Amino acid sequence: MHIPFCAARCPYCDFATAPATSRLRARYLSALAEEIRREGAALDRPRARTLYVGGGTPSLLDPDEVAGLAAALRTAFVLRPLEATVEANPATLDRARLRAWKRLGITRLSLGAQSFSARGLRALGRTHEPEDVAPAVAAARSLGLAVAIDLIFGWPGQTAEDWAADLVAALALRPDHLSCYPL
Repeated sequence: MHIPFCAARCPYCDFATAPATSRLRARYLSALAEEIRREGAALDRPRARTLYVGGGTPSLLDPDEVAGLAAALRTAFVLRPLEATVEANPATLDRARLRAWKRLGITRLSLGAQSFSARGLRALGRTHEPEDVAPAVAAARSLGLAVAIDLIFGWPGQTAEDWAADLVAALALRPDHLSCYPL
C-alpha cells in the first residue's frame, strides 16, 4: 500500500507524494479503502501473506486513519498469519500510532533513519534529528515489533568516516535488518 503523504518532500525522493495536510488526504484514504475492498471481493477474500505499507510517510497517519485501512483490509483479505511492514520517519512516530499499526497486524517497523549525522540529515532534507532514532527503535521493540533501519550513503559532503559512523550507530541499535541505499 502506498501512503503518499509526507511532512516535507525529501529532495532525493522519486515517489509520488503530497503534503501531510493535503485536502486530498481523506479522499485518498477513502478511495484506497474502496480499492482494497473491491480487490478482495474480486478474488473472494484471498489470504494475504505479506503487507508492505510504504510512502510517503505512513507513520504520519492518525490511529483512526490506520483503523479505517485495517477494517478495509480485514474485510477484503484473510490477514493471519501475515508478515507486515510499515515505513516510518522517526520524527512522526508515537506510541498511539505504533499501537494502531500493531492492531492492523504490522510485525516490522522500517525506520527511515537515513543517517545518524545532523549534517547528513540536513543534506538529505530529513525532518528528524539523529537522537529521534533510538527512542523510535525502543518504542517499536516494546510492542514486539521487529525493526529494520534504512541508511543512505553518498549524500553531498559525506566522507568515508561519516559513513562508518552511520554504520556503527545503526548497528549499535541491533536492528533485525539493515538496508543501505546509495543516493
